[in-house]
Amino acid sequence: MMTESQKLAIKLDKDIAKIIDSSERKKLVDAYLKLFSGFAWVNWTKKQSLGRAWQSALGQCAGFLKTKDKNNPVTKYLNNVADAHKKCWSRVIMTHKDSPNTLDKTPAETEQLQKHGTKLIRESMDVIKLIMARHNVRIMEITGIEKTSAKVSENQKPKQAAQITQEKPVQQAQMPQQKQQIAQPQVATMEKQMPQAKPVQQVQMPQQQTQIPKLNSATDKQIVQRRINLFILAKYNQKTA
Repeated sequence: MMTESQKLAIKLDKDIAKIIDSSERKKLVDAYLKLFSGFAWVNWTKKQSLGRAWQSALGQCAGFLKTKDKNNPVTKYLNNVADAHKKCWSRVIMTHKDSPNTLDKTPAETEQLQKHGTKLIRESMDVIKLIMARHNVRIMEITGIEKTSAKVSENQKPKQAAQITQEKPVQQAQMPQQKQQIAQPQVATMEKQMPQAKPVQQVQMPQQQTQIPKLNSATDKQIVQRRINLFILAKYNQKTA
């Protein structure tokens, strides 16, 4: 089924060319084309036309790459491979004479072709995952070196933090002393002022009580004086009578 001889114009970034050598790139291209072929065989055994099986396989390969780490250089290179292959095979799908055909095989033959396609998918994925794993180790080594250098550059920061924490207890120890010096004179002055307020109330109260009898005695004198005046007036009236 995959007998068409096609030359892929794969974009190769300079950074990827330095990281992935030519022999490893060839393995990745072969593994990707094998993955595509496996998906196409399985799709064709499910009563799809050949053109439809190819078109579905393109989408399945793209879906497989979406599950991989985007920062891995292998993923970046395979995405370039997939773009180039899609442009090339889209023309094949439209022009190939067998694109409308469906698989005309016995159930036993169909099953064998489906197993063959599944085997191609598994083998190609294993190759791709293995190469990706090697480059993941390189990425971890590089990031580990960067983290180590970052820790070395920050060795002075903990020393400064330790000096700050040593200065804080000195300030905290001074605060209670200031509070005690302020609080003690206030309590003493309040205790001195409180006894002076009580005698003032005790002296004023008897003055109000002593003023009440004076008012009563004046009233009594007026009453007596009025009686005397009435008595004198009565006597005078008797004499004139």
